[in-house]
Amino acid sequence: MKTAIASGVLILCLIMLITANSIYCIGITEDLKDMVSADKIFTVNDTEKLEEYWNKHKMIMHLGVNSSYTDNISEGIAEFKAAVKTNSEADIAASLNLLNFRINELEELNRLSFVNIF
Repeated sequence: MKTAIASGVLILCLIMLITANSIYCIGITEDLKDMVSADKIFTVNDTEKLEEYWNKHKMIMHLGVNSSYTDNISEGIAEFKAAVKTNSEADIAASLNLLNFRINELEELNRLSFVNIF
């Protein structure tokens, strides 16, 4: 009986940790979306802030998803930073669209759902 109670408590703790991580990761992806919103002009300083923010929170995001998804975001930020440095409007728009797609994908994977928990 004690083992059943301990197992139940352990499962509840794990579900609470998964829920807390999901909520935190959704907050991070919302912040990333705000940083790369298409309605502003980007400077190299903006991309460096974006990269710094991502590097600070990448490990937490990695706890919820496969490393290939976090690596895709890192690559997207690097491409976006390179496009901003070249001042090519077409490259900036293309890399921004791809980065937004990857962020949306990451957000969907971290969304709290029955499938994502189990």
